[in-house]
Order: sequence, then C-alpha cells, then structure tokens
Amino acid sequence: MKLRSRNRVALLNLFLATAALLLCAGDFAYAQSAVISLWGLTLTNINNPVKAVVKSNSVGSITITAGGGDTWETSDSFTFAFQQVTGDFDVRVRIISLSATDPMNQDSPKGALMARADLTPGSPNIQINALPSNSARNGQLEGIARLTQDGDTEDNPGTIADGACTYPNLWLRIQRQGDKFKTYYWNTNVSRTTPVGTNGWELATTILAGSVFPRTMYVGLSTVSHNNTASSGDRVSVTYADYGNTPTGTLSPTKNSRPGSDSK
Repeated sequence: MKLRSRNRVALLNLFLATAALLLCAGDFAYAQSAVISLWGLTLTNINNPVKAVVKSNSVGSITITAGGGDTWETSDSFTFAFQQVTGDFDVRVRIISLSATDPMNQDSPKGALMARADLTPGSPNIQINALPSNSARNGQLEGIARLTQDGDTEDNPGTIADGACTYPNLWLRIQRQGDKFKTYYWNTNVSRTTPVGTNGWELATTILAGSVFPRTMYVGLSTVSHNNTASSGDRVSVTYADYGNTPTGTLSPTKNSRPGSDSK
C-alpha cells in the first residue's frame, strides 16, 4: 500500500514538472475552447479541425498559429479568440507580424478584428483583416461583412491599398454605436493631410446593420490560414498586441505612438 502511495506521488510530481516546463516554454496547443489569460479572451475553433497553438510573448503580446479555410462566402472556418460584449463597444488591436507557411499559395491568410452575432459558421459578422506582405495580396487590408445568417460575405469596402499593413505598427479597430458599425485602421504610411477619420484613425467603412446583430455580440481576434482543404499543413502565425478598449482622448499619432479614439 505504501509503495502504491509513493508511486502516485512520484507520478504527480512528474506531471507537475512537465506542466511547469510547458508553462515556461509559453506554447500551448489549445483544445476546442480555452481562455487566453493575457486579455481574458476565450479561444475556440469554428468549423475548423486544426487546433491553434498560442504563444505568450515576453513583450505583452501573443502569437496565434492557426489553420482554417476562410472567413468568406456563406460559411467560415477559422480560429476565434473572443469576448462577449453587450451594447456599444469600441475595441482595437495592434498587429505586430503576420507570416504564413506558403503565402503565395495560401494567398489570403488573415489576422483580423471581428464582431459576430454568434459562433455558428454562417453567423453575420463584420471584419477588418490584415494580409501578408509577401503574397499576391501585397500587404493589403480588407474590410468585409456578412449581414444575413448563412448569407454571402460582401466587400465593405473590400481591399484597401497595397502596402497598407505596415507591420509592426498596424492597428485595427471596430466600433459599435447602436445599429451602426465602423471599422478603422492606422498605419505608418498613410498621408493625414486630409483626414478620413479623426485622431489619426483612417475610416475603412460604415455599416448600418439594422437589427441583424443582437445586443450581445462576440468580439475579438480572427486568425485563418486560408487553406484549400482541411488536411492542409499550411498555417498562419499572427502576433497581436494591445488588445482592448480604444482609449479616449486626443492623440497625435506618430510612428511609435498609439492612435486615439473617435466617437463620431
């Protein structure tokens, strides 16, 4: 009996030691649903069999490596790190880097800020997406939306400028005011002599969604590899930082500063 007890203790110690090594490494292969402690986001796969790997970086950022088909047409297949938000919101994130296994073949792997009505593959949603600099998309941004359940995804406004993704200083933002949604971006190569947004943000799109979206929505980070088949080994790795509510007040953004907010 004592020997069995010692064996159980030894096995427990081995388990704890192994867990400690994994924690120190900072890499986690997540199951279907887990929590990212840095920002309190829940990580899940939607219509996507590939488990994401999340790395917590020492600089207060996370890197999500994911598979998935696409967030387009009538059904999505991707990894989603989300929070539930009730009522109006205004969130932003900085994308430090985006790399893909085979960017030319994958074409449109994405790191994105997304707001969804629910967690079904065909949910209505609004996205502003960052794309690779070394693919045929040439560092474009993309604004798209699906405004009916299981309906087509449409350009809103679609592609935004080659070279718009100025990593590591690319910021994305989604704002809700009642049934009106706005997406914005901020980068380091856009002239602001004629501002489109305010406080340094460039307005990408305004969507009057009517009653499509419920009062409580799923808001967060969308990561998708843009694979042609579920069995593809291609992945996308996106490093995100500074996720959270858009700060209030007026800022004059420079290359190394954070853009401010806009309530208009």
